[in-house]
Amino acid sequence: MKPALFVQDIQNVWLYDPDSNQNLKKSVEKRLDVINEAIAWFWKKKLPIIVVCNS
Repeated sequence: MKPALFVQDIQNVWLYDPDSNQNLKKSVEKRLDVINEAIAWFWKKKLPIIVVCNS
């Protein structure tokens, strides 16, 4: 069985909404580079990336 990366899309509306949880927002912003690096690594290795977007 191959590993796969599951990415839950966080909408910009939620992330940049002034009424959203500021501590959670800071935590996510702090980790965006790690998320992007993981996506790049899986892409490079031709491993599955599953992205779920909420509308």
